[in-house]
Amino acid sequence: MDRTGSPPGLLQDDSRELSRWLATRLGARRTLMTMYMSAGHEFDEAVKNSTPSQYRKKPVVIEAMLFKGNGDAVLNWVNEGQAAAKRLPATWWPVTDETNVAWWGLMIPTLEGQHIASPGDYIIRGVAGEHYPCKPDIFAATYETV
Repeated sequence: MDRTGSPPGLLQDDSRELSRWLATRLGARRTLMTMYMSAGHEFDEAVKNSTPSQYRKKPVVIEAMLFKGNGDAVLNWVNEGQAAAKRLPATWWPVTDETNVAWWGLMIPTLEGQHIASPGDYIIRGVAGEHYPCKPDIFAATYETV
């Protein structure tokens, strides 16, 4: 590695040096691949070769509610699940859009951080008990009533 913190020359194909550089730059002792493989997982050919593959979503039944922007039914439903999973509760959240129109959104702590649900969004309870908002067009393309 040179003094500028640049990765080693990739033309020399020194994967050990690159792994050490990545581990140093990421502040980790092992690269993501090493951690993944040490957990007993094997990479399939698509991951090894960095080529895209096609995947089908597993048929999983989820619960969802339409958030209309008013009433406490959705908030109570989300917070029952949040409490059972020992997660932070959802709260009403004041939102102003680009035209300065104010409305109340629902701020939901998710596994990826805080997300704001807008009126018209669906709130989904996932397979691990997590809640997250989903735009109506994505919801319609992904889910159907059981």
